[in-house]
Amino acid sequence: MYENNTNKWADGLYFVQFKKNTAYHEGIKQSPYEAMFGTKAKMGLFSSSLPRDKLHELESEEHLENIIKNMNSENIDRESLQESSDADQHDNNNTDSENIDRESLQESSDADQHDNNNTDSENIDRESLQESSDDEQHEKKISNKSISRRKEKIILNREVAITNLQVQAVKMLRTSKQKFQPANVGETVRIRVPDVDRSKMDPQNILAVVLDIVDNDFYKLATKNGVINRLYTRNQFSVCKENLISITDVQRDVQISLREASTSNSLIGGQGYKRCNCKTKCTTKKCKCRNVGILCSTQCHDSLSCCNK
Repeated sequence: MYENNTNKWADGLYFVQFKKNTAYHEGIKQSPYEAMFGTKAKMGLFSSSLPRDKLHELESEEHLENIIKNMNSENIDRESLQESSDADQHDNNNTDSENIDRESLQESSDADQHDNNNTDSENIDRESLQESSDDEQHEKKISNKSISRRKEKIILNREVAITNLQVQAVKMLRTSKQKFQPANVGETVRIRVPDVDRSKMDPQNILAVVLDIVDNDFYKLATKNGVINRLYTRNQFSVCKENLISITDVQRDVQISLREASTSNSLIGGQGYKRCNCKTKCTTKKCKCRNVGILCSTQCHDSLSCCNK
């Protein structure tokens, strides 16, 4: 942005995305571009149709535009020359036909032979038309073959990518099982709390107990204040050497989040704030917000004698 003196930072994402899509991927053993289109991405001017001897002379975009204009003009000149040569050949053919007609009028005895020549010319025209149609069909066959080969290449690359991803997944699962041994029901585990779910003064980890194992891969964990309302994989917690929490100490009928579990173990109230949802004034002793000392969302002078307006 500083180099180009612009604030359009999103324009650079296209280049980043293309760079990532054309980079070699260790999982699929090729680039995502190859897996999608069946061929390597063509990058740079050397992969274009521009003449190689003029690429080193490029200094600006205007110079590139001039080269493209010259190439287009050269192609137009070639087409015009081809058309003029075809016209000259056509004129020569007309001149020859006129000479033949004059000779045929002067020599009436060769009329039968002239008819035979016309028949032969018609046969030649038919053969030329047949050859042109054969050439068109041949070109269509070649294009169809190239398209079919491209499709086969795309299908093959995608199958190879899927196979390599499956191999990578099996390898990762095997490595994970070797590094993280399975936990048993009743063992005490340590869960790391993200920074967004705790304050800076709160501990980075909380203790929980393995309550149940679901599908041999997912663990239901619980703290003394309730059951955490999500399942964990084995690599998301560490097993403690000693059992510090018992299953009998858990409140199974209470579902809490990880933030609530961290807040319950906090000495300063945890991360964030809770909104006061009371419909009545918070001056009575029956108000839950007053009893736990939750700050009201409104800017009141006294947090314990406020109301949610």
